[in-house]
Amino acid sequence: MLYHVLVNMVLIIGNIHLLGVHLALCLEARRIPYAFCAQYQTCDLIQRTRPLYAIGFSEIEAFLADHHQEIKTVVNLAPQDIPHHTQTDVMIQAIFRTTQKLWLWCAENNKDYVYASSQHTYDGTHNNHYKDGFTSALSLYPQSVLGWAHNTMDVWCAHALKAYSKKPPRTIAFKPFNIYGGYKSTPNASFVDETVTSLKSDRLVSMWPSEHPDFANGEYIRHFLHVSECAAILTELVSNTNIGSTLLNIAHPDGMTLIKATEVIAKSLRKKASYDYAPPPKKYGKVHPVERPGIQKLLSLGIKSPFLSLEEHLKKF
Repeated sequence: MLYHVLVNMVLIIGNIHLLGVHLALCLEARRIPYAFCAQYQTCDLIQRTRPLYAIGFSEIEAFLADHHQEIKTVVNLAPQDIPHHTQTDVMIQAIFRTTQKLWLWCAENNKDYVYASSQHTYDGTHNNHYKDGFTSALSLYPQSVLGWAHNTMDVWCAHALKAYSKKPPRTIAFKPFNIYGGYKSTPNASFVDETVTSLKSDRLVSMWPSEHPDFANGEYIRHFLHVSECAAILTELVSNTNIGSTLLNIAHPDGMTLIKATEVIAKSLRKKASYDYAPPPKKYGKVHPVERPGIQKLLSLGIKSPFLSLEEHLKKF
């Protein structure tokens, strides 16, 4: 297998609502070379839109071995083999295996490592339940299988950064909150993307029923961030070598209720929304009524974003 030689390359693995594609476009705009490992239809989408450089999942290990001198940073956006069931040990192994393996490779080869954790690591009950940082990960009690799986890696990483003599120059983990603007065929489509699709098709808007006595159906509060803004923030984290190892939240500073978000989307599409309430999949566990993702650490790094509202992004895109 022949590859192009790209010096100081960023290797992007995974997707998360096309975050990988948007990150690639941000890097391209800065003339930062990269290789992209796509999942689902993402690889085809890239090739249709512009001639970006892509490799397949089966080629990752060979690519790492052949290009360890050219690679500068590995960005792992999502494990590739998460099974669709709720067994905790299997889910943890599926997420942990890939993420840890890449961290160890980066440590051995002196490469920066950036990986996606999850908002589901937060339990929604403790006083520090939305406080980011590797140290805070040690005290979290996730309420779902997905949360436990991701937090296992965060906890391991917190210990490894202290105990291992050989480690990546930088380990940056981030927890993205409610990223929208993705591709409709991705299996983890956000509430906003699913709502847009439902309204366009004149279907009922699916929403989880309230399990909290103080919140009516649709009154849960979420912080929606467009994928392009998340990618721009991630580009700063990747390219600014003055930013050291950290684990931080990436979220819009302002929250809105699900009902309000639906009304904004319906207005932009000139549609009228009707609702269908169905319980969430078991892998998500207990759903928190209110999210309070602190982004003080992100802002303290000097990273700026316009943080456009949902309405502004719907008008823009």
